[in-house]
Amino acid sequence: MEEITESRFHWITSEHPELTAFIAVDKQLRLYFNRTSQKLVGGVGAQVQVGYDFANRRLVVAPADIVRPANVRPHRLDKRGYTSARPFIRALGLSESELPIKYTYLGKDYTDYPAGALVFGLNGEAGGDGAL
Repeated sequence: MEEITESRFHWITSEHPELTAFIAVDKQLRLYFNRTSQKLVGGVGAQVQVGYDFANRRLVVAPADIVRPANVRPHRLDKRGYTSARPFIRALGLSESELPIKYTYLGKDYTDYPAGALVFGLNGEAGGDGAL
């Protein structure tokens, strides 16, 4: 978050950060779904499919009971909202020095992704303001 100084004007949101759905890839090589994003995918113990849109740098997540890609094993969220990020990190070719990474919920997009998919944008990237 950008530091606020007296010489610059800033709009300040009333939204509490924990209410904004996000997924983080942490330094312990885990995907972390905050409580709001857990609710979006079905809660604690939910099974989710995780995909990545390389062109738009977007994380795409869908409940495994809605989206069932062939030969893809879903991720299961533990009681704290974590699942292993190792397959994700390998697929993207990320190094541990690039972590942590945070993706903020942008919404549902039925044009490019399967119905029921939730789209998360990389913080600081175009579309990260909530617009698809």
